[in-house]
This record gives sequence, C-alpha cells and structure tokens, in this order.
Amino acid sequence: MNCPQHINRFKKTAFLKAGLSAFLLLCLCGSLDVSDAAIPDKQKASVSIAGTGVMPFAQISLSTGPQQNLVVKADANGQFSFENLQYLSFSNLKFSLKIPPFETGLSTSYPATTLEFFYDPRGSIARITGHVGKSGTVALNMEGSREPILKIAGEDGFVRLQTSTEKSISSGDSRIIASIVNVGEVCCPRMIVPANPITLTISSVPLTSAINPDAGKSQGSIPKIKAPPVRIPYISPLPLNRKPESKDKKDNYNKPDTDPKPKYKAPYIVQGRVDFEPIIIDSGSITAAASFSSSDYDRTYVGGLKKMADEIRNAIVFEVAAIGAMIDGRNLMDANRSLQISNAESLKNYTASDAVCRFGSLSKSMASGDSSKKKNQVAFTKLMMDRDTQKINSVYSAPAQGINAILSDFQTKYCETVDNNGFLEGYCKGAASTSDLLYNRDVDFTKIFDVPLTLDADFTSNAITNDKQSLIALFHNLSLVPPLMVGDADSFDPRSNSLATQDIRSANALRTVSANSFASLVAEKTKSSGTSASSAYMHSTLTQLGLSAADAKKLVGDNPSYFAQMEVMTKKLFQDPAFYANLYDSEANVDRQRVAMKAIELQQDRDLLENLRRREMLLSVILNARLRVPANKANESGIVVNKN
Repeated sequence: MNCPQHINRFKKTAFLKAGLSAFLLLCLCGSLDVSDAAIPDKQKASVSIAGTGVMPFAQISLSTGPQQNLVVKADANGQFSFENLQYLSFSNLKFSLKIPPFETGLSTSYPATTLEFFYDPRGSIARITGHVGKSGTVALNMEGSREPILKIAGEDGFVRLQTSTEKSISSGDSRIIASIVNVGEVCCPRMIVPANPITLTISSVPLTSAINPDAGKSQGSIPKIKAPPVRIPYISPLPLNRKPESKDKKDNYNKPDTDPKPKYKAPYIVQGRVDFEPIIIDSGSITAAASFSSSDYDRTYVGGLKKMADEIRNAIVFEVAAIGAMIDGRNLMDANRSLQISNAESLKNYTASDAVCRFGSLSKSMASGDSSKKKNQVAFTKLMMDRDTQKINSVYSAPAQGINAILSDFQTKYCETVDNNGFLEGYCKGAASTSDLLYNRDVDFTKIFDVPLTLDADFTSNAITNDKQSLIALFHNLSLVPPLMVGDADSFDPRSNSLATQDIRSANALRTVSANSFASLVAEKTKSSGTSASSAYMHSTLTQLGLSAADAKKLVGDNPSYFAQMEVMTKKLFQDPAFYANLYDSEANVDRQRVAMKAIELQQDRDLLENLRRREMLLSVILNARLRVPANKANESGIVVNKN
C-alpha cells in the first residue's frame, strides 16, 4: 500500500493503477512466510562490522537473538572485526554488540557498552539504542545523510539515535559509522577522565553468488538455522473481462509444483527468507483499475494520518534545530569566554610594569662600579704603603724630603689666611682662582669625603684632579706618623740587623691593614671608570624626587660611583611616591618587584659582610699589638736556666 500512496501523492495515475492491480494479484496468492522460503541471489548481501579503540585483547560479543551469538577477540591495538556475515538485503537488519569496560590506571573502571543496531532498508533508516557510561557521548553518521547525530547519555547511560539517507547500505555505496566516548571518575582529586573513543564501522555489499552452506563454520560455533523451502505456485494473470476456457486448464494454473528444492544451511545472521516468483502482468488488466484524485486521497483517514505525521515530524525537527542552535550558541559563548579569560590572564601575568623595569635599568652599571671599586682600593693601598716604606723615587724616599713636600702642599694649596687668628696671612700662597676648591681640604673630612656620593678621583689613571689631591692629603694627615726607617744605611739591613728589620716590617704590616680600610672607603666613592649606562636613569629618578637636572647631576656625578648607585637603589628609589602607587598592580608584577628588592638586599648584605671582615681584621691587629709586650715577657719567664 505504501507504493500506491506515494505515487498518488505526485499524481501519477498510471502507476497507481498498476500498483492496485499488483496488490489484488498478491492478495489472490495469499500471505508470504518470510522464514520458510528460499533466498534469491539478488537479495543476498554480506555485512562487515569493524571497530577500534577497545581494550586490548577484549572479548567482543555480537548477538542477533538468544541462539545466535558470536565472540571475537581484539588485537593488541584494540581492533576487532566481524567479516562476511550474510543477511537479506530487503529485510530489517538487527543485532547487538557488547563491549567490555576499558581498564586504565587513572580510573577505577569504565562501564561496559551495550548497543543494539537496527537498519530498515525500506527507508534506509539506521537506529542505535543501548547503554553506555554515565555522561558518555555517542555520535552516529551515515554516508549520504545531512549531518552526524550526537547524543549525550544521562545519569542512567541510555542513548537513542536515528538517522537516514537516500543510499542503501546493501548497495555498497553507504556505510554506518558510530563513535562512542565513555567517561570515568578519578579520585583524589576527583575529576572526569574520558576513555579512548570507540569507533564502529558497519558496511555491506551485495552478493551475486549462491550461499555457501559451510559459510558459518569459519566463525566458530555458529548455530545452524534450518528452514524448509516452500514453493509458491505460479499464477498467470487473467484479464478482468475473460474467464477460463475449461476446468482442466484452470486446475493446471493452480496445480502446485511438487519438485522440491535442495535443502541447505543458512549463513550466520540471516533473520528471514522469502522466495519470489516473477509475475507477468498484462497491460490490459490495469485498464479497469480504480483511481481517484489526490484531494480525495487527502480527505481519507490514511491521508489525514499522513498529514498529521508530517506536522509532528516538522515540530520535532524544529525543536531539534532550536536545541541544536542553543547548544551551538552555548559552546560558542563558552569558547569566547575561555579565550577572553586566557587573554586577561596573559595580560595580567606576562606584562611587566614600569616599576619592574626600573630595577633593571638602574643596575646596568652596578657590576662595572664594583669592579672599579676593587681596582681603586688596591691602588690607594699601594700609595699608602709606598709612603710608609719610603719607596725609592717617591717624595717620601727620605724623611726630610717627605716632610718638606707636605709643608709645600699646605702652603700653596690648603692654607687659609684667616686661619690661626690671621697669623697665616703672610705664609699662605694659595692661588685666588682655586682657593675655594682647595682651602682646608687636607683636614676637612666632612666636605671632602663624608658628604659627596661620587668623588672625581680615579687612582688607576694618571689624571690629576682636586678631589684626588685632597683625598691623598686628608688621609696622609689622618694616618701621618714619622718615618720609621731613619738612620744610616746599615740600621735596617737584614744581614746585619735582622731584629730591627723584622720589627719595622711588622709595624708596616699593621699600618697597611688600617690603610686598607681607608682605601676601601675611598674606593666605594670614586667615580666608575667603566660604563655609565645607568647614569641617565639615576638622574631621572632624582628629578622625580624634586631635584633639578643640574643638582641631580652634581649629586651623583656623570659616572656614579658604586656608593652612589647603591644609595639610589637602596634608598632614593623607595622615597619616590610612585613606587608605592605601582604596588597597586598585578600579583605577578608585585612578586617581580619583591624578587628584585631581594636581590639588591643580598648585594647590600655582601658589602656589609666585607666591612665586618675588615673590622675583625683591625681588631685582631690591635689586639696583637697590645699583647706583644706581655707575650714576650711570658715567653722570657718560661725559660728555665740550669745553674749547674
């Protein structure tokens, strides 16, 4: 009845008449038993089922009923297949698959998968029903369909999907593809972990050769389905306006053919059989077939049901489209939100602030300043030691010559006429043009050394500057003692007077230790002889504190000393209100500033440790000098003289 209804819908009256006549002839022949008929060659088809993603070496079970069950074992890669399973291409194909759970080390166990596949060849409709894991996902696609169908299982794990296409699977031009993704739970911390996706591919091809009776033996223990064939009698159609010529001839038409067909064993998965005999329809027999218009058909009960079914189908399709649009929109919004969150976090965590860059910019000359400090310390110590040891070819090689040089410098450079209540007016010979730059600098510790952050003095070069001369004069006065090596040439000869020579050298060693402490203080404030990469940034930092550009340059100099750089890094930088305002930044930038401050603190602690070591050395020298006389007496008193 379906075929005439479909033809009447498009108003093809001739085909309607032929269909009605064919239906009347089939009614005369009686009903056909699908299970008791032979299989024509053109109805034979072979189905193949292949899968991937299951547990390695898992047992996969395929069943078409209580008495038809087939089990295969997956390989090491989790692949399995059922090949060359024969069935009737015009009848419904129905079977079930059971896949064991997928065991992993992360999850306790994924649930088993039990799915039932149904295929209707009349409309090329494929349907999947069954149970997967809770919140599992099943996708169904059939070649020729508009788009794949996706279904997410609920708490009970039940899923149901259906799709259709214009291509028949038995023709070999189409196939069914299903993808199953189960999920499992992991404890501590609790999270959802998806299993490997299971992909099932169902394909079929028509068979033109006869069925092999032993086809089921290759699959193991396969039940043999036996159904005795029944021969349907051949009935010749008669015109509606004619009668049989005689009773004998009529009986011959209805006489059954008693020639039995050979019995055979049906192949596995065959679920029904039928045998058709060709029926020749005379063109004259359809001339009297009844026909009616489409409008009359639509007013019938069947036509009303068809319209109602169309409306229900449209409503369901529109509902599915709305739900799909909602899911699509939600996924798009979730994706956009995730991207926006990632962008915001990237900008917050990976964008360095201006405050972080200040630490790097201000410390560019720190290493060169430290290196210059060490060189000037060695040079200044050497200068003091040459004076104490009266080195040859120096102004202090002879005692009288050194004293005369000091008095001459005082008279021409550092003497102030108003000093000593004006009695030095005739003695001082300082130049008027440079008087304010040198007057009393040989004794003014505060002005020449304590206040300036950077001294215009580099004891590693031959250049002569006012600060350089004033520093030498100042520390000569602070540590000036009469020359020790006074006397004839043999007084301090180690070959003739070793004890005196050892004593004078010991005294000079004590004085050199104290001179090294002076040299360390002077070297920290000498200008850096290396690069001045951070001077511009230091001047900018000082101007933000309220100083003019000239005052900032005068305070730290063109080449800031190591002491000036540490002054800005450890004190001046944190006196700027902008530093505290910049703390209202991201946590990552605040952590970066904290790390930079910790690095500066470690460097300052290292300088303090070196100062404590020099202090410890000075105390050791002083203690040794004070204990020398008592130690000598103790050594002399310990000598026992044998009177005998």
